[in-house]
Amino acid sequence: GTYDSLRLVAGNKVTSKATIDGISFVAGNDLYLEGSATYGFYAGNTITINENIEKDLLAAGNKIVVEANTIIGRDAYLAGNQIIVNTNITRDLRAGGNTIDLSGVTIGGDAYIGAERVILDENTVITGKLTYYDDTNITGLDKATIGEVITNHYDKVVIKYDIKDRIYTFIVSAIAAFITMLCLLYL
Repeated sequence: GTYDSLRLVAGNKVTSKATIDGISFVAGNDLYLEGSATYGFYAGNTITINENIEKDLLAAGNKIVVEANTIIGRDAYLAGNQIIVNTNITRDLRAGGNTIDLSGVTIGGDAYIGAERVILDENTVITGKLTYYDDTNITGLDKATIGEVITNHYDKVVIKYDIKDRIYTFIVSAIAAFITMLCLLYL
C-alpha cells in the first residue's frame, strides 16, 4: 500500500512492496525490500534492497545486497559482514564490514570504507575520495577510477593489567556488591 509519514514493519521474513512517503523502518531475519521510501532504515540477517530511496539509506545486517535497480538519492550507510552494492550511489558511501564488493559501481561523492576486504574493478568509479585503512585487502584498486585515495593507519591499543590493578578491581567490586546487598536487605 501507500503510507504517509513513517512505517515500521518487523518479522522473521519480511517482503515489503510499499510506497512510503517518509521513513521506512524494517527489521527481521530475512528482508526483501522493493517499492519506495523517502528514507530507508533496515536491520536484519539477510537484507536485499531493490527499491527507490529518495534520500538516504541505512542498513545493518549479516549480508546486505543492494540490487542494480535500486535508486539511492543521496547517501548510503551500510554495516554488515558481507556487503554487495550493484547500483550507483549519488553522493557518499560509508560502509563497514568484512567483505565489501563495489564492482561496477559509480559513487558520486566520497567512499569511507572500513573492511578487511574490498573488491573493485575497472568499472568502479569514485568521483571523490576513497578512504580506507592500510590493513585492508583491496582488489582492483589500480583498475578503478578514483578522484583521491586516502589511506589511514590506526595503532592497536593493548591495555595490560598488573596484579595490583586486578586486586584493586576485585576489592572495589566486592565492596559494591556488599553495599548493594545491604540496600536490598534494608528495603
